[in-house]
Amino acid sequence: MHLYIIRHAEAVERTPGGNDAIRALTSRGRNRFRKVGATLGKLAIVPDLIATSPLIRAVQTAEILASSISSTCELIVVPELAEGFSLPQLRDFLLSHADCRHIAIVGHEPALGCLAQELLGSADNLSFKKGATLCLELDPAHPPLTGNLQWLVSGGGKLVNSRKKALARLSMDSNS
Repeated sequence: MHLYIIRHAEAVERTPGGNDAIRALTSRGRNRFRKVGATLGKLAIVPDLIATSPLIRAVQTAEILASSISSTCELIVVPELAEGFSLPQLRDFLLSHADCRHIAIVGHEPALGCLAQELLGSADNLSFKKGATLCLELDPAHPPLTGNLQWLVSGGGKLVNSRKKALARLSMDSNS
């Protein structure tokens, strides 16, 4: 199974007392994620399922993804993605969609970085820049749940095939 882990694109800034759940994507965020979508389209990415956090910025990112790759796959809202899946939750989710060979999840930091770190067994803390997409190959039916890094598409749409370079881009140190 291929799992595409995607951080939502750039959203409007938080405001004191504002409702975080309804922060929408900025024009810049939409445009940059369209570049990511174009790169994913060139890679012939066609998920069987796109699962998104219910927060508006994640839903909008998932919609741009589906549109960019001309996908008619099912798009579902998964409340747990607002906070992030633990490995057991992710495994249960993937097993409940075992008929899918390609699943995209759209969520938030720091949860996605923690998830990627656990799946990859990385000693470094990992963090996704806005709009970044990580592709992992994994088998949820055979514990422990671990992933084999296939590639990373940066938030600007650049494809990174090298595991070493992808992990360096995801490293907390490179995101400061």
